[in-house]
Amino acid sequence: MSPIAIIALFRRPTRFAPVIALFLMVFLPSLNVDELLNQKDALARNEEVAIIFRNAPYRIGDWVGEDIPVPTAAIEILRPNAILSRKFGRLDGGEPADLIIVHCSDARDMQGHYPPNCFPANGWNEPDTNDRQDYEVSIDGKDIQIRVYHFKMIDGWGSERNTRVINFFILPNGEFTCEISAIGSIVSRLSLSVQGVAQVQIVTSGDIPLDKSIKAAEELLSGLSSVMTILSQGRKHDYSN
Repeated sequence: MSPIAIIALFRRPTRFAPVIALFLMVFLPSLNVDELLNQKDALARNEEVAIIFRNAPYRIGDWVGEDIPVPTAAIEILRPNAILSRKFGRLDGGEPADLIIVHCSDARDMQGHYPPNCFPANGWNEPDTNDRQDYEVSIDGKDIQIRVYHFKMIDGWGSERNTRVINFFILPNGEFTCEISAIGSIVSRLSLSVQGVAQVQIVTSGDIPLDKSIKAAEELLSGLSSVMTILSQGRKHDYSN
């Protein structure tokens, strides 16, 4: 019964009072309980993700990471629960890679914010020949589909800079996807939406061979398998405590 219908009942003669009373006794308590359970689940989930992000390793094989700041504008748009933002360099002096994992406690905050939006907003442009490509990488024996984007920029010295972005989303139902539209199905299910959605980006120079960028992604994500697992598991409902 909609709120408008309830208000209409209150305006009718008192013979509807028993119906109204029954509705209040039967339905409102269950609605309040569901809301409280979802809030409890969301808070527990947020803390779970924040802890695993804080404990993520800085040393992964030949890679060594250091934290890098996240632009304020991105934080305002995403309203993230937790962000893992690091620049990883290789001990052998090879090309570095930036890794950003963002977890939004409300899945709706992730919609619309992904490379085709956020990189152009920061001065990068996709080439006229749209060469976005999908690939599969193996992370601890699990095949994950990734999408590769290419962007370029003319810097203040008139030189062209190229960057490559590997991107995908992790949904709390265990799905890994490159499609922003897949978040819609999560948003429509409150029990999943409150568990949030994660977005993963690995950014490398666009001037190095593509296979090196993909290999970097595989190595870094394999070293963060515990993070990947937590983000894809979702939180099991346990309200016994």
